[in-house]
Amino acid sequence: MKLTFKKALFILLTLLTITTTAVFAAGEVIYDGDAKDFIFLPGDPQSASDLFDGFKNMMPGDKRVQQIIIKNPADKNVNIDVYIKSTGAMAGSEEFLNQFKLKVTASGGTIELFEAPADQSAQLTDWVYLGRINSGGEVTLDVELELPIEVGNDFKCGTGFLQWHFKVEAYDVPPTGDNINIKLILSLMGFSLIAIAGVVCLKKKYLKN
Repeated sequence: MKLTFKKALFILLTLLTITTTAVFAAGEVIYDGDAKDFIFLPGDPQSASDLFDGFKNMMPGDKRVQQIIIKNPADKNVNIDVYIKSTGAMAGSEEFLNQFKLKVTASGGTIELFEAPADQSAQLTDWVYLGRINSGGEVTLDVELELPIEVGNDFKCGTGFLQWHFKVEAYDVPPTGDNINIKLILSLMGFSLIAIAGVVCLKKKYLKN
């Protein structure tokens, strides 16, 4: 079906009364023990460390959910402790990102890590411990982003950048399999610059006549 846009934004917003929720493929934070570095996927031309491909082209009334999977793919006895914190919006993005509601949870939504406007650091102002990941394991965060339907034309075609930091402490584990951490081998911090776009003048919701 061909999609067309014929209505002005203010008319569209009065008609658009149903909020939709979409779930997108997970972003990944991968600890590379050999390189002693982080890999952020999927990345984006605007930011190589962007985790949220699903948060592009949002419009008023949208609510989107995407997961972040933090992985320890080491095939040897290396366990990692993982931490996260936020420094909020980059300079110039504050007003735009303040229009969005951001929620981050862990353990299937049972542990709330963050709930505030997206420009803030809120509960992630200081390092928050996400857990220990054994070799070959992972932890998952659920991230929900909502753009209220009341947001108007002042923020059309906007893009905001949100700054998240990840830190890993990696440990050797005895070959006996006792899972006792005996030697701190690395403390590493990675930086993820996340682009959130609300393109409300190029791509629209469409209604049947």
